[in-house]
Amino acid sequence: AAALGIPGSFGVIYKIKPDGTQFSIIYNFQGMPDGAISNGYQSLVSDGSYLYGMTWSGGLLNHGTIFKLMFDGSNYSKLLDLNDQTGYYPYGSLIFDGSFLLGMTAQGGDIYSLGGTIFKIKPDGTDFSKLHEFAGSPGGSFPLGSLFSDGECCYGVTSDGGLNNSGIIFKYRYKPTGITENST
Repeated sequence: AAALGIPGSFGVIYKIKPDGTQFSIIYNFQGMPDGAISNGYQSLVSDGSYLYGMTWSGGLLNHGTIFKLMFDGSNYSKLLDLNDQTGYYPYGSLIFDGSFLLGMTAQGGDIYSLGGTIFKIKPDGTDFSKLHEFAGSPGGSFPLGSLFSDGECCYGVTSDGGLNNSGIIFKYRYKPTGITENST
């Protein structure tokens, strides 16, 4: 198993057997060049060949990164430096639908929304696309946690916005269009 941890100043990726043996750090983050883990809420996802993840901060603009690496920690590659337009400060984990990695950012997006984004990107770092920008009431803003997918739609929650300004539970059909909101 591989997971993200916070023992170093910028965070590490480690692996450990389910019985607690053979713990080893496979990657040490350096901050601005490659990313920094600061919240511990992100997990890794795999396509069978690589592990993929996001960092909360670090990277070129200190807004977080999307990255991949091999199971042994080799071949680290930064797929994208997050920024104001892509969205930034991802709080949850990526999901993999067989073709694209999908994720959310807690902040950023269009200059008029700034409430976070849903995005997709190919595992090789190409074809990044914002699928949705959160803009507050009534549509929610500041998504937290990870997306869940049924292969056609993804589901998640925001911490703000909605009818009562307490967040929403949403469903987004990323094959091909639309968002449906359910306020909580």
